Amino acid sequence: MTIFRVVTRDGHVKFPVKCPCCNERGISSVHHHSSENYEKSGGFQVKSTYSFDIPYCETCQRHAKMYNSDLKYLAFIPIILLFVVPMLKTDIGFISIIIMCFILFLGLRWFLHNQSNSLMKDTCITNEWAYKFTTLQLKPNFLFFRKDYAEEYASLNGSIIQESE
Repeated sequence: MTIFRVVTRDGHVKFPVKCPCCNERGISSVHHHSSENYEKSGGFQVKSTYSFDIPYCETCQRHAKMYNSDLKYLAFIPIILLFVVPMLKTDIGFISIIIMCFILFLGLRWFLHNQSNSLMKDTCITNEWAYKFTTLQLKPNFLFFRKDYAEEYASLNGSIIQESE
């Protein structure tokens, strides 16, 4: 999948008033918050905080949240193991619990991803969030999956697009 990188000159960004996933008018928004620590010369630490409201339609929010929701279920596997492992006295029992948790996680992931795909519209570019955020030399750096959205974002913010695979 081709990714379109747009580096913004400063922290004040403007987003197109449409969803970056389906390209339809975004009537809702997703709040993105990020903090980054950097070390400047002289050993000083600089903390940059970024906060954005990105227009997103409600349908795409639902399928992206569902697609990414399996990560929070990973936390339950160690919790299960903490309670079950002490009760087991054999290595076979321990291995079978680990295999069972792994199969449970894969099944849950498959189910959530299929549910996420069923919520997608024909115009959706991906079933996950249609953007990624990083910083490049303390500047907001967005990665978009839609070229038309990246072009409009870049024109609103006086930025250029870098295309990559």
